[in-house]
Amino acid sequence: MLSDKFVSLTKEYNTIGRHVAAPLFRKSFTLDAVPEKAEITICGLGFYVLWVNGKNVTKGALAPYISNPDDMLYYDAYDIAEHLTAGENVIGVMLGNGMQNCDTRVWDFNKNAFRSAPKFALAFEADGRLLFEADAFSGHSSPVTFDDLRAGERYDARLELPGWNKAGFDDSDWIKPFKAETNRGEKRICAAPPILPYKELKAVKITRTLSGSYVYDFGENNAGVARLKISGRRGQTVCVAFGEIANAEGVDQDNISFGPETTKGYIQQMEYTLKGEGTEEYTPYFTYFGFRYAEVWNIEPQQADLGLLTYVVMSSSMAPRGEFITSDETVNRIQANTLRSDYSNFYYFPTDCPHREKNGWMGDAALSAQQFLMNFDAEASLCEWLRCVVKAQRGDGALPGIVPTGGWGFDWGNGPAWDVALVAVPFMLYRLNGNLDCFKECSDAIFKYLNYIPSKLNADGLAEYGLADWCEVNNDADSGGYSTPLEVSDTLTLLNLTSMAERLFTAAGETDKALVSKRLYDKLKADFRKKHIDEKTKSVIPASQTGQAMAMYYGAFDKDELPEALSRLKELIDRYDGHFQVGVLGARVLFRTLSDLGETELAYRMITRPDFPSYAHHALMGATTLWETFRKLTVLAPNTRCLFENGLRGARSLNHHFWGDVSGWFYEAVGGLKINPELTAHTDVVIDPYFIKKLDYVKATHIYAGLGELKVEWRREADKIRLTVTVPDGVNAVLKITGQRLDAGVTELLL
Repeated sequence: MLSDKFVSLTKEYNTIGRHVAAPLFRKSFTLDAVPEKAEITICGLGFYVLWVNGKNVTKGALAPYISNPDDMLYYDAYDIAEHLTAGENVIGVMLGNGMQNCDTRVWDFNKNAFRSAPKFALAFEADGRLLFEADAFSGHSSPVTFDDLRAGERYDARLELPGWNKAGFDDSDWIKPFKAETNRGEKRICAAPPILPYKELKAVKITRTLSGSYVYDFGENNAGVARLKISGRRGQTVCVAFGEIANAEGVDQDNISFGPETTKGYIQQMEYTLKGEGTEEYTPYFTYFGFRYAEVWNIEPQQADLGLLTYVVMSSSMAPRGEFITSDETVNRIQANTLRSDYSNFYYFPTDCPHREKNGWMGDAALSAQQFLMNFDAEASLCEWLRCVVKAQRGDGALPGIVPTGGWGFDWGNGPAWDVALVAVPFMLYRLNGNLDCFKECSDAIFKYLNYIPSKLNADGLAEYGLADWCEVNNDADSGGYSTPLEVSDTLTLLNLTSMAERLFTAAGETDKALVSKRLYDKLKADFRKKHIDEKTKSVIPASQTGQAMAMYYGAFDKDELPEALSRLKELIDRYDGHFQVGVLGARVLFRTLSDLGETELAYRMITRPDFPSYAHHALMGATTLWETFRKLTVLAPNTRCLFENGLRGARSLNHHFWGDVSGWFYEAVGGLKINPELTAHTDVVIDPYFIKKLDYVKATHIYAGLGELKVEWRREADKIRLTVTVPDGVNAVLKITGQRLDAGVTELLL
């Protein structure tokens, strides 16, 4: 039963200026015998933690989900029979603010129509009979004195109520909650996998700063929380701030703040006040952080040991679906950095960064959809998020730049290159996983968007609305001035969008909608060519690597024009001394365009050359994740001014996944795993590895659910290549180099 009886303990909002403690709720009840089935369904807004007889049974962190509850209202279901006993039982709930109450001015979350103090709905059923709902609980304030998804959390252990969630506790001074408004979103059991820890890290180094604080370096940039373990005096308040950069003064948070509008002390910070009773442990409940470094102050020297902090690294639970390894350790580091950024930025859905924003930017998901599905079992998470995307669509077809949103992102932050996620994500789910059901859930919304496009075209029949080739090399993303005009990147993105839509509608048997998609594609192509393609030189006007590569990859050039267009693209690369000069839209297509036309070696050199800008350059600078921008940074050497190897001046976020399609390129172009290239079936594969001259060994794998591991492995042996391909039953693989169909099992060739 999905109850809509929401209750709350207060109407007052927790804010940075006025802290309101997270509420506790408990319900004691007596059972004559343990039922065969006992189910709790619960919706906590924003987040909840659930205990049964003192045991935390919550599915994972930040339950139930992060959504706009006026669009989608998420519940979780638990069978708790094993935790019950004859006699008195207690269900306990603690609520956090989550998305329901974000005190964040940026993106207008503080103006959300659904904003409220924490509230929850719950139904408890035993053997099919409803026993009680949330209005039967009693409430009290908790030791969590402040919590905010972005700002952090504060906990005062002196306020703990021992045994509050167990039998025998005296709750006579607890108060009855009041009825709260029910949000209008569609009620749904959350199908997205939970957010869970997947590893723990201890600091690799502890350094005392000039001011006397202690900086813990965990050696890697990730996302999660820190578990504090400490003994000390009652009333001692330990403060911990988290960040990606550290210097002589401690953790530097400039790159993850919003300048003057960010309140000091409320950027990725947790505080714990000791009760002074032996060894105490604390892990934040309602927030998470993106960090490599943690700065701790208000501790004694003897407390600053390795056991003080443990990095609990978390992400949405996603099983690995792929592996890519080479003989070049720099390439392996680029792949590892991509995976680390993917994990850090997958908290129910793809986010843009795990510290400053935590937003579900549409464009970021579109850019990474293919590499996500090559690397992880992300299908259920992406499908759940797409349901929220569909709900966020406006009646006229417009989409916001971020999902979830409370309304921000329709006037800025969207546009074709971000809106395309509505089509690109279902397309990749269909191509790589054979999942057409997700598209069918989005079909009406996609068609609505197709009908919206003509209303946004200019007098030349081209698109020019929204964000451009974001984060172009050495270009501040906020300043504009991109080398690829918005009209070029937008219209070419719509070519891709309408092409994917046509193929999806065709696959689903919706021929009328497929025809609408095709007609729009043809018109956009004709109008684009008329204004932006020089027929004589086969060049996009004005010239840019992004514009030329997008036009080639998305079909603005005809096939017979591609060889000459490639010559123009190579000239543009030579103009920058063999480097890429693109933003994230160009990076998605540049390397693929080159390798598709026989220039895999050139693409590989651009990615792996050690000088700026390149992926290898970041890795060689010490990056453990993908950085938001390719900008010339000053690296501060360790000295009295900077005690840390990655002290960077001028950095933006150091943990973004939207440059991560390079991982998908590794699998396809170098490893040769080309899954379903002709959209026939996701089990149809072309094996087409490229034997990069500088590599001696490559292994690329992809795991099919229920079928097994597809693996391509090649190794240099003198002047020969030993190629080994492992094909699971049910997968139809063709080796392009010979044209032969490969049988299930292992095939080995010496080439």
